[in-house]
Amino acid sequence: MLRSLSLPLLLVAALFTSTTTHAEDQADQAAMQERVFGMLEKSHWVAEGADDPERVVYMFTDMECPYCASQWQMIRPFLQSADNDVQVRHIIVALIKPTSLGKGAAVLNAKDPQAALNTAQSDFDQGGIEPLQDIPAEVENALQANTILMMQLGLRGTPATLFLDPNGRLQAAPGLMNEDALATYVFQTRPAPKAP
Repeated sequence: MLRSLSLPLLLVAALFTSTTTHAEDQADQAAMQERVFGMLEKSHWVAEGADDPERVVYMFTDMECPYCASQWQMIRPFLQSADNDVQVRHIIVALIKPTSLGKGAAVLNAKDPQAALNTAQSDFDQGGIEPLQDIPAEVENALQANTILMMQLGLRGTPATLFLDPNGRLQAAPGLMNEDALATYVFQTRPAPKAP
C-alpha cells in the first residue's frame, strides 16, 4: 500500500516550536538543523549513492520493514542516475520483529555493509538477509542507539526520511514517499511547485 506524502512535509515539530521573532526563529532553526544533522551524522548508517554528495539524506530503515524495502526499490533509479549528487544514509534500527535485530546486525557487521543492505532489500520478499546469530556487543549497541535516536526525533515508524528541502529546511517524511515527492523534494530532479 502506498501512502502519498502530503505537502508541506511534516517538520520535526518539537524541534522547531518557538515564540521568538522571525530572525531569531531562522537562527534557531538553522542551529537546530545543524544539531539534528550532527546527531544523524554520528549515528550508525550504511551509505549508497554519490561518493562526494552535494546533499545527504538520512533514512531510518528496519530490515523487517516491507515499506523500507519498497522505498529502497523506488530510490534505485535516482541513485543510479549519472546526474545523481545525493547520498542516502540508511540508519539501521530494530523495531518491527524479533529478527529485526539479527538482520540489522547482519548488515552493520558485514564486511561490505552496502552489499548486505542490497541483499536484505532486494531479496526482501524471499526473506531478505539471514539474521546474525552471534551479535557483537558493539553492533547491538549501535542498533539500540539508532533506535533511541529515531524515538528522540519523534519518529515512530519506518521508513522515516530526513532531508533538506529545496528551500534548505529540514524535513521529516514518515512512511513511504511516492516517486513524485522523491523527485521533487529529496533528489530535487524536478522543480518544486511555487507557493501560492
